[in-house]
Amino acid sequence: MTRSPRNRIRDIQASIAAIRQFEATGRDRPVVFDAVRMRLLEIGEAANGIPKQLGDSEPSVSWREIIGMRNWMAHRYFDTAHAWEGTRRRSNTSS
Repeated sequence: MTRSPRNRIRDIQASIAAIRQFEATGRDRPVVFDAVRMRLLEIGEAANGIPKQLGDSEPSVSWREIIGMRNWMAHRYFDTAHAWEGTRRRSNTSS
């Protein structure tokens, strides 16, 4: 069964909250890095299922960039250290 757009938005919000909690415990632990990467994949997957019309109604959200990061991380799992910087920048501007 496909998740509703509302549930996808909630999934994104829950993943953002989890990333903030993980980062508060310290970024120097490998398990935190892995947890953040998993949540970024979840965010990208949820964003990919947001209908175009809904996405277009929120032009301040970089939907393509979010989905692109998910695709990069899913297919280049060995080269994802740059995700930390993007996560830090985005979490400081998102609510």
